[in-house]
Amino acid sequence: MHGEVVRGLIVDIMIVLASGLVAGMICRRLNISMLIGYLTVGVLIGHGGLGLITDRDHYLEELAHAGALFLLFSVGIEFSVDHLRKMSRYIVVGGSLQMILVAVPLVIACRIDGLSWPAAALAGSAGALSSTILVFKALSEVGQATAPHGRRAMGILLFQDLALVPMLLLVPLLTGTGESPDVMTFVLLDERQDSINDGYFVTEMDGYPNPRTTKIVDYPASYHALAAGFAFADGHSEIHKWKDSRTFPALRMGVPLQLNVPSPNNPDVLWMQDHCSY
Repeated sequence: MHGEVVRGLIVDIMIVLASGLVAGMICRRLNISMLIGYLTVGVLIGHGGLGLITDRDHYLEELAHAGALFLLFSVGIEFSVDHLRKMSRYIVVGGSLQMILVAVPLVIACRIDGLSWPAAALAGSAGALSSTILVFKALSEVGQATAPHGRRAMGILLFQDLALVPMLLLVPLLTGTGESPDVMTFVLLDERQDSINDGYFVTEMDGYPNPRTTKIVDYPASYHALAAGFAFADGHSEIHKWKDSRTFPALRMGVPLQLNVPSPNNPDVLWMQDHCSY
């Protein structure tokens, strides 16, 4: 990690911590959940607000993912095998009942809005899911996470987490393709030498699939007659030719390449978005 990147990451972290501290103090003063404050201040300082957080290389995002994993771990240590066995009735019956009662009206609403049955089923099922992390944090704030009703609520959330796995497996069948979505997901590609600044390639997905919001974070190579090599998850590879000149700017030795630049309506970025993991 370069010194400039480290300094930028430290500045981002300090901004996040300071903003979180201010938000926490305000929420305590107003006697409201800190989650509301954290979410609000995140919107304000993020890309959609004041833009105080750059996170050009997505290191802060990786730290956030690690924090979410630790919070999930803290959820797990609240339960034992005996507790789960005693809660099995609430997990299975309560969880399935909750998802049915929420998903069915959403599916009907999506059908009325004009979505196909597969799309409506996916949207309704997704709408029936809740955030385990947010609910657990909210229950912990009011001291209800270990209460009987709090554990029942967590049991329903655990059922939702388990139901997510078969839902993802059913996506190819519901979309009518009959094939795994990994077939056309690339895992390796050629990157320009002046774009390499870390061990991975970033395809910006913010706003997808809106073409007006496309952005180039890292530049793919254009060695093969303005094309790049891609290796896909199913084992096949191909050479993809670029269409937009903004995807292959001129190589200038000794001159740093500007990364993380807006590139609206770029068909090449849209193609990478369609073929990357999200």
